[in-house]
Amino acid sequence: LRHLGLDTNHVESTGVEHLADSEHLHDLRSLDLVLNQIGDRGAVALAKSPILSKVEKLWLPDNDISAVGARALAGSPYLSKVRELSLSRNRLGDEGAVAIATSPHMRRLEQLRLARTQVGDRGATALVESLAGSHPMWLHLEGNQITSAGAQALSKMPQLARFVFLSLYGNDIDEAGG
Repeated sequence: LRHLGLDTNHVESTGVEHLADSEHLHDLRSLDLVLNQIGDRGAVALAKSPILSKVEKLWLPDNDISAVGARALAGSPYLSKVRELSLSRNRLGDEGAVAIATSPHMRRLEQLRLARTQVGDRGATALVESLAGSHPMWLHLEGNQITSAGAQALSKMPQLARFVFLSLYGNDIDEAGG
């Protein structure tokens, strides 16, 4: 099995722990667990699981994951092949964003979706600074807590030139940040 979509179910943390222990998912390339309430416990279970060692697309929006879960995922060597990561509509905050930004295992990311994750100026600038690698980057930061000061800081960062797409829709940016 290469692609597993379990979005909008009731998998929760216990179900993810069973998935993480599976002997039949070692060829998995994409995993979609949107809207399953896996929480930090489920994120930690995934982070510890070798089933993610070949995964290139990992979607975990709407799962009640906090900075704790984001740190676990960011610290996992099993996520080193992930190119597309979505953690939208979770409670990551700046701490979770910084963990992802500074992770040595997230260097292959090409698309990162962190819409509505309570990311502020510190998290946004850390992401732009750290994720501008040798490949084009798409970064979704819609509906967060980025201010005009944060938008101004981002606009002055030379790393921004490496981005193909940056969405700041629905943040707290006024004419001073434009």
